[in-house]
Amino acid sequence: MRSKISLHPTFFQLIGLFFQVCLISLIFESCHSTRPAETKGLHREKPNTRLIQEIEGWIGTPYKYGGESRRGADCSGFVKAVYLEVFGISLPRTSQAMLEGSTGINPDQLKPGDLVFFEISKKNYHVGIYVGERKFAHASEKKGVIYSSMDDPYYQKTFIKAGRFL
Repeated sequence: MRSKISLHPTFFQLIGLFFQVCLISLIFESCHSTRPAETKGLHREKPNTRLIQEIEGWIGTPYKYGGESRRGADCSGFVKAVYLEVFGISLPRTSQAMLEGSTGINPDQLKPGDLVFFEISKKNYHVGIYVGERKFAHASEKKGVIYSSMDDPYYQKTFIKAGRFL
């Protein structure tokens, strides 16, 4: 004698179809994602927004001569690391090499991302990243990575060049 099964055979077909639809949805979701690419140096956000976000992550990083990480950085190490992350550009390692390699621009033409150079003493250069509104970010020996004003008398006196790599 045969036992009767109470489930209708199309129930299993519907379950199979449901899983197929879910699988296809997942495939389309990953192919047509609206999220921006997370590739290093390639960002769909405005460069200014990305630049400021990256710099904000560095604020408070202690000064460390020769350093170029968030554990400690000097001025050129900070600038080099931010440029690589935000713009995908590998800059020279020293502030003097950055000074010599950048294209000089009129200080009145500064845009966020441009570099500002200072001669602290004879042949001793300092570099920072201009962020707009006459402010720049840099690694200070005493305070670590901070924002400073181009209008500060010390920086007005030692300013020597506005430069661009972008």
